[in-house]
Amino acid sequence: MDTDRNHVIIRTSVIGIIANVFLSVHAVIMTGISVYAVNSKNDAAASMEKAVRKIAGSFPGVLQVHGFYLDEAAKRAQFDVIIGFDVKDRNSVYRSILQKVQEAYPDYSFRIVLDTDISD
Repeated sequence: MDTDRNHVIIRTSVIGIIANVFLSVHAVIMTGISVYAVNSKNDAAASMEKAVRKIAGSFPGVLQVHGFYLDEAAKRAQFDVIIGFDVKDRNSVYRSILQKVQEAYPDYSFRIVLDTDISD
């Protein structure tokens, strides 16, 4: 077996174990486990993250911003935003958030993932 295939098998096994523990102990079905790089201890990243959260949070229906990461050298930032299903045009809110963030930081490019709220 090659190293990449072993890594996938190990990762899949670990995720399966975690999912089974949550189901048996907490009666929670895991639908996904995400890993995010975080650099918000960096002053510039923390400042931008705070501003991005404020901008996104100003839109009705925005439930959460998470997974923020700033690459200062490349002048790129990324984050996920959860917009509630009760919002009639989630894509419009997403585009508006992107526009406002780009206006606030015109020298940066942004990658925003429109995440899904699967809580009840």
